[in-house]
Amino acid sequence: DIGDPRVGVLTAAELEEALPPTGAIDLAEQAVSWVTFARALVAAGATAIVTGASGEREVPVEQIPTAPGKTSLADGEFVSEIRIPRQQKGGSDAYLRSIPRTEMDIAVVGAGACLVLDASGTCTSARIAVGAVAPTVLLVEDASKALVGSKLDDAAVAKAMAAVSAACNPIDDKRGTVAYRKAMAGVLAKRVIEIARERAGGNR
Repeated sequence: DIGDPRVGVLTAAELEEALPPTGAIDLAEQAVSWVTFARALVAAGATAIVTGASGEREVPVEQIPTAPGKTSLADGEFVSEIRIPRQQKGGSDAYLRSIPRTEMDIAVVGAGACLVLDASGTCTSARIAVGAVAPTVLLVEDASKALVGSKLDDAAVAKAMAAVSAACNPIDDKRGTVAYRKAMAGVLAKRVIEIARERAGGNR
């Protein structure tokens, strides 16, 4: 037993080298920046090991960013490790994003889902996260509540979509209007739920 998968400290140069260059792949389905990586990590329930002069502490990844360009890290602290929970039996995940054009690494909306299904196909755990529609990544608990206990039928997924759209607080900019981005967040949430459900079917 080697425990949960972990990502250690990376410098900016190492991260850039490890990830594909912008425009080199299908950006709609690949994490090619730290921001995208963070959104997927939130959906997966990842935690960050924060190291500083006083020692280490473990916090959910979603608690690290507090606003654009700002974090909850104190002076002298840094993220030394990311821990990703090992996938449970019947579990799977998916991440998608919408971008203005393939050569730009800037999302209109990003959405991630992490689901666990039991042998009957009933959802026993769900985490739905969306990004680029608020100052920080959103973990939409109402969307999760809509899915847990269901067989991910149309009604349950529709409730999750509505919860995601309602949770969003985007701005109007060159990527799209507030109304468009809220609606797109719901659409992407539906798509990642469907993808994760299909993948989880082969992991039971």
